[in-house]
Amino acid sequence: MIKPGDIVLFKYPYTDYSGVKRHPVLVIAERPDFKNEFLITFLTSQTLDFNKEWDIELDPESKRDKQTNLKKKTVIKTTKLIIISYSRLTGKIGRIDKSVLDKIKENIKRWLTDEEQ
Repeated sequence: MIKPGDIVLFKYPYTDYSGVKRHPVLVIAERPDFKNEFLITFLTSQTLDFNKEWDIELDPESKRDKQTNLKKKTVIKTTKLIIISYSRLTGKIGRIDKSVLDKIKENIKRWLTDEEQ
């Protein structure tokens, strides 16, 4: 069962649709009006693209991020969101800390409501 805060693998299609590669994503929420569809955000190990205002860095060496089961520092891209079907998800990798999920939701709310902090 997939829940908000889970890091799962997403079957991401190649641009020419010749196949798919599995890419880790973070589940933010399940659609309330349509079960088995999830709001997700992308993860990247390209930490040079880190935006301090919006992104959140995970460090598997830190106590907070041990349960992510990631192998290297990873950035959560809180402004790169899509809704996907459960059928596109394979294999749970790990889980983020609740405090991180709360911060992601705050960032998304601030972005969508254009609130200044």
